[in-house]
Amino acid sequence: MPTTPLAGGSAFAARRQIALYFGVGYLFFYLCTPATGFANIAIQWLLKNRLSLSPHQIAMFQFVIAAPTYVAFLFGLARDKWSFFGRGDQGILWLFAPLGALGYFWAASTAPTGPRILAATLVVMVAFRFISASLHALTASVGQRYGMTGRLSTLWNIVATALFAFSCAIGGYVSDHLTYAQTFGLLGVLTLGLLGLGFWRPPAVFAEAETRRASGANTHLAQDVARLVRHRPLWPAAIIWTLWQFAPGMTTPLLFYLVDHLHSTATQFGYFNAVFAISFLPTFALFGVLCRRVRLRHLLLFGTILAVPQMIPLLFLHRATQAIWMAIPIGLSGGVATAAYLDLIMRSCPKGLEGTGMTVADAGYFIALRCGDVFGAWLYEVGGFAMTAWVTTGVYALILPMLLVVPRSVTDRPDQPEGSTGPPADSAEAATLSTGAAVY
Repeated sequence: MPTTPLAGGSAFAARRQIALYFGVGYLFFYLCTPATGFANIAIQWLLKNRLSLSPHQIAMFQFVIAAPTYVAFLFGLARDKWSFFGRGDQGILWLFAPLGALGYFWAASTAPTGPRILAATLVVMVAFRFISASLHALTASVGQRYGMTGRLSTLWNIVATALFAFSCAIGGYVSDHLTYAQTFGLLGVLTLGLLGLGFWRPPAVFAEAETRRASGANTHLAQDVARLVRHRPLWPAAIIWTLWQFAPGMTTPLLFYLVDHLHSTATQFGYFNAVFAISFLPTFALFGVLCRRVRLRHLLLFGTILAVPQMIPLLFLHRATQAIWMAIPIGLSGGVATAAYLDLIMRSCPKGLEGTGMTVADAGYFIALRCGDVFGAWLYEVGGFAMTAWVTTGVYALILPMLLVVPRSVTDRPDQPEGSTGPPADSAEAATLSTGAAVY
């Protein structure tokens, strides 16, 4: 099915609908998902300060509660094949947003224990895997339809990163000033915001996506699986995304390195992560401008070369305040790569199986994140933080040869409708389209 360019006055309204819907969706999702962001930071501080777990124990706990993410493609396949309440993606929000909220309320209802936190978080994780499959599949579908995967990647990353920075900045403060019950009760209330999103159905987002799903529901499961396996562009994109997330030094080892060796306070550690995340934003915005004028394969190569040595500057720190300043250049180095890899994944999803394709990459993301954390905790205990940093650098370098496997048919055009012969928008329009909801 050909992509459809957006132009004219009606297109402005469509772009506004797209940006508002996904901007609000990303906002509530990344605030509340226990896999990342504010909820995960709250869990991390609870495990370290309240339950006094060791680095390895925290990494293993995180590995277990992330179990639903390792089979994320099953949630994507369910999204592509089933229509909850006969309303597709709306039905997913109607069912699973309340389930996620109930999981948080249950966790907040009694004193924290390891088994209670584990069970409640697993319930919330299942709910958010369905929500993730829906939101991310819609993003890929709309991006492919209008030839705007790069701009949606920019919007996605800007919202997610800004929220992560905000979460890091207040995470230590919340840990020190809010009770466990207050924190998880707040997360439950915020999760209900996704239920409200389920009652909004902007035509620019839903019209064609539902048509594709209706036709896909009539195919056999085995046919869909076979088509997914044979879809060559998806697998290099998923492997690259997985390698980018396998960072043994960036999670639990970094926490203990900054706190125990550089004597960072909880607040300083939060500031480090916040500055690190915020520093991605300028290069996300740069990608949002360049993606309309530069072929994706050039942006993939440039972003990867810039990102490979990202962790090495952390080896030259002596004080906590130095870490906060160093977070700026290492954050800037990762923005173009992150946005380009996500753009590549959205372009590489098979038509009608966007949910499955996106969640195949999602599964790789979380398997790499959690396995990298467990492996990194072991490396840290054996060889210290320097070993984790050099291993992470080596893993990032493996992305360079993987770029050679990506089909050029996917990456040989800038962010515009496939097959378009017209010139890309000028840089002023590109800058406008790559920012937030207000300019859509």
